[in-house]
Amino acid sequence: MDIILIAALCITACVISKLLEKETREFSFVITVGVCVLIMTLLISDLTDITDMISSLLNKISIDSSYSEILFKSIGICFLTTIASDLCNDCGERAMSSNVKMFGRITVLMLALPLYSSVISLIDEMLG
Repeated sequence: MDIILIAALCITACVISKLLEKETREFSFVITVGVCVLIMTLLISDLTDITDMISSLLNKISIDSSYSEILFKSIGICFLTTIASDLCNDCGERAMSSNVKMFGRITVLMLALPLYSSVISLIDEMLG
């Protein structure tokens, strides 16, 4: 039932934001950021449950803990990049939004480089 609360909150905030946008764009933006922060705060408890479940599953199959760390960091980067990009779009800053997306993608790629190295080493061992 949390989704009903979140959906109602978002719809209400959107209506208020659009009404205020004509008068003061600053208040409209503050409402948007405030709702995003509130939703992320509500999600933190759910995220800990999800990360605990994924960690226990990865421990069962004996995967190196550095791989799960890369996975969690990548997911976090993706979430933060999406939120930042959407907020930039809401402010009308499309170029900034595109730059945030590109930076997020490159950061995830750099973070995953050790995984690529491990996969190539594994393939080399299997072929050699």
